[in-house]
Amino acid sequence: MTKNNIDRNRIFVSGFSGGSRTANELCFYQNDIYKGAVLCCGVDFNFKVSKVNATLDTDINGNPYGNMLVVSDEDFNYASNNLKFARITGANDFRRGNILDIYNGGFNPYNFNAKLFDVSKMSHENCSGEILGKALSFLTESNSSKASCSNLWPSKHLYYNNSYPKKIINI
Repeated sequence: MTKNNIDRNRIFVSGFSGGSRTANELCFYQNDIYKGAVLCCGVDFNFKVSKVNATLDTDINGNPYGNMLVVSDEDFNYASNNLKFARITGANDFRRGNILDIYNGGFNPYNFNAKLFDVSKMSHENCSGEILGKALSFLTESNSSKASCSNLWPSKHLYYNNSYPKKIINI
């Protein structure tokens, strides 16, 4: 990486659907390489979260949806404190409920630096270049401090429950 003058703080991974789940896992398992991820229409978490919005419990192979292999406490804490995750779903994405549950029941309460892009009229498909650009802008913003709703998200907020805000951009 030195030979090609690559900024090690700007190496990100991305994926769609199952590839998104894999990209997410790479951030946990290879956090010495990847500094964040753009995850479109798929996501996993380190443990099972409460089912609030999900309508499907399994993946296409019949395996429980949303759970990664075991991640060490050290890798979990490192990811929570040092990596960024841009999650993209849409109103017509059949995985939207799973993504909302994992975001609100996992990434948000454990204070991950994550942002959810909830795109109107988007189904289970790759996002537009405009949305991808916004997700990449989020990943490349300064990491000087964790994001807070007041300085990172637009004024229109939705709330999952009263204990924490849902950091969502409705597009």
